[in-house]
Amino acid sequence: MKSKTWYLLFLLTSLTLILASPMAMAKKKKKDKDVENTSSGMVHTSSGSNYRLSSLSPDDQRQFEALTKEQQEAIRAGRIERGFNEWMAKLAKGDPFYGTEHHPVFVDYEQVWLYTREDIQENKIENQIMDPQTNWPTIHRKVTKKKCTIGDYFVLWDRGIVVDIKRDDSQKNYGTCTIENEEAFLPIVNGQPVEPRR
Repeated sequence: MKSKTWYLLFLLTSLTLILASPMAMAKKKKKDKDVENTSSGMVHTSSGSNYRLSSLSPDDQRQFEALTKEQQEAIRAGRIERGFNEWMAKLAKGDPFYGTEHHPVFVDYEQVWLYTREDIQENKIENQIMDPQTNWPTIHRKVTKKKCTIGDYFVLWDRGIVVDIKRDDSQKNYGTCTIENEEAFLPIVNGQPVEPRR
């Protein structure tokens, strides 16, 4: 008799858990959707906006909402501005390429961060030839792309606050460059080369 009672209790508890789990998930999804739909509840990210805002913790979300509208817009656009703290700067642009307390040029600042950007140089050479296999006028195209990581700007800090931002005009490479070569033979039809479908 006792074993039947325990068995029935076990089945009833298991059944309750199985049925309650989808209901709880449905309520959570509805609640999450309601929060997303409120204009002040969540950060709305659209294409081209800051992807880091889509994965904020609840504490970071509250902290972001406490910022001024101008600061929120700058962070959404991925811009660092004077007066930002470290959390705001990393939320806007991510981690810097490097940060140092001893910079040879900017010696009067507590800390200096460098952000980089990708520089792409493309060289295209086109020659009109006769394709020896098809005896058809053809464009022989050679494209060389050189991709380098170069300095973009320095963020200058004092007492944990951004006090200035300076462009890095040195065009200095940080790391190695990659070179990509592409070659194509494009038949000429009606006076125009036929571009390959992508």
